[in-house]
Amino acid sequence: MPRDVHSDGGQEVSVPSAQRTVHVFSADRSLGIDAMPSLSSVRVFVEKGHVIGVEGSIAGTEDEPFAAGEVPASAEDRLENDAPIRLVRHVLGEVVLTPAFVDAHVHLELSQWNAPPAAPGESFSEWVRRVIAFRQSEAYDRRTAIAAGIAECLASGTVAVEDIAQPGTTGADYGTTVQQGRCERNAAFDDTPAVDVTAYFEIIDPAGDRISQWATAAEAFIDDCRRHGVQPGLSPHAPYTVPFAVLQKVMDLACQKGVSVAMHLAETAAEAELLAQRTGPFRRLLEERGLWNESLWPPEVTMRDYLRELARAPAARIIHGRYLRDAELRFLAERSDRMTLVVCPLTHEQFGREAYPRTFAQLPNVAVGSDSLASSPALRVSASLERLGAWGWAAGKRLWAIGTGQTLDRGPTFPAVGANADFLAWRIDGEGVGLSADADTWYDAILDRGELQAVYRRGRRIFPRGKHT
Repeated sequence: MPRDVHSDGGQEVSVPSAQRTVHVFSADRSLGIDAMPSLSSVRVFVEKGHVIGVEGSIAGTEDEPFAAGEVPASAEDRLENDAPIRLVRHVLGEVVLTPAFVDAHVHLELSQWNAPPAAPGESFSEWVRRVIAFRQSEAYDRRTAIAAGIAECLASGTVAVEDIAQPGTTGADYGTTVQQGRCERNAAFDDTPAVDVTAYFEIIDPAGDRISQWATAAEAFIDDCRRHGVQPGLSPHAPYTVPFAVLQKVMDLACQKGVSVAMHLAETAAEAELLAQRTGPFRRLLEERGLWNESLWPPEVTMRDYLRELARAPAARIIHGRYLRDAELRFLAERSDRMTLVVCPLTHEQFGREAYPRTFAQLPNVAVGSDSLASSPALRVSASLERLGAWGWAAGKRLWAIGTGQTLDRGPTFPAVGANADFLAWRIDGEGVGLSADADTWYDAILDRGELQAVYRRGRRIFPRGKHT
């Protein structure tokens, strides 16, 4: 009988060939989210990129067994359709398996930013001027920057990003990633991208005189992304570049096309001043560029009106939101099924702003973004989670739920049955000595001293690069 040999950086195991192939990942421990318990001596069964079964001992018990889904013990077992199977065993050893990260807000096109990021004390409007100048410089190469950004995200355990796409970006721009100084296809295997991308077409129209142009470009972008396997969306940039009347047109298009939206909202005190008083640095910025139109800024329009309009979309990301008031936060919480607040703590800290109040952490619909290398030192979700932990927002499982996209309606999370087999393998300095069985202590230890060993996408090791099926 022919035999197949598989090596995944661990023990090589020979198994007989058969009709169905099930990959079995064994590790010292897995950490779940929500109702999924933490397991020791865990085995995760993966078929066609999805978890079909998991078994182990519930951590903290005297070897109380846990099993869910299909857990074939040998090649002689039969699964649901009674087909013969081929078990491919991946012995990962003394590592801890966790869900992979989701970066809910990033500007990949700024990943080759060649100047210091935002400096504490620098006004936001001055920083905006620097970004505009960079995009107009010879150093700006959007496609190469996107590839470099994808590679950096992947290397830190992120397998899904929600990107803000500049006009001119195409779905094909997300099809490459930089590996060892060269561009390669952004593919883990076959046609599955190493990093899932949702791309929001950015709309900037402060004078309200470009509606037909951006609407035509946005429709073409949506169609192009869908052809390239990229999830499209729309991003009305911010209130100071998208007056309320323009936002209404954007939302009409989003509803017509059935796409999500993402908007920078209540990010700075200057933005709140613009809406409340029609004064401040953003008005001066628009005036100096000849884009201020008094009629587009009626005094009766409030931040709450922007939120209410965004709530029309199938799903909405409210980016930053630092200056949302209690009533506006309640509005978000009441619509947690389709509206998510995305916080970017590294950017917030880089500008020297005050930490978010802890009341924000009580929202059921919070996600985290790394933002961009123009405003943040790294595209690492784990670093953002560390900062949220330092602010006292959350710890353990709650913190990791924020970092793994639990509020973004992405379905079950590894290692739950039915989830994509997107996971990370970690080693912890000291091998977990002194840690209790509680998952919270292990999650916190990973952020404190964990070393990322490997990134798996649909059950395939995609970082670091090496032999994989």
